[in-house]
Amino acid sequence: MAGWVEEIGDSVPLNLLEKGVLVVVFGGLGCGTCIYCKGGDEQMCKYAKWPSLSSFDGGYSEFILVPSYRFLIKVDKTKNNNTNPENLAPLTDACLTPYRAIKKTKHLLVPGKSIAVFGLGGLGYCGPICKYSWR
Repeated sequence: MAGWVEEIGDSVPLNLLEKGVLVVVFGGLGCGTCIYCKGGDEQMCKYAKWPSLSSFDGGYSEFILVPSYRFLIKVDKTKNNNTNPENLAPLTDACLTPYRAIKKTKHLLVPGKSIAVFGLGGLGYCGPICKYSWR
């Protein structure tokens, strides 16, 4: 999901978000306190909630209440003026898996190293897109 911030709750630190800023919403909303969430593996959280699959609205709603600011990623519009929610929404689902893999292994990919990619399907194809879109 992607869209513009309409209201900001009291628990959001000052100057972190402002009304009207474009954001994408992280797909799986982990609890934030379990060992998986603290280790950066929120997709494995046993208490995760998924927009529209859990007890709150999803991307087809006019408005959604995101339970924490940590699930919002502010979009840097200075890198691409044509960025809009329709183009950003796939980044939070189809591109999140390869993005996470790239982020966790990027330090290993240095000049002189080789990498093999097996089964480059829909998710694998999104990897380069995500890498350059979310830098």
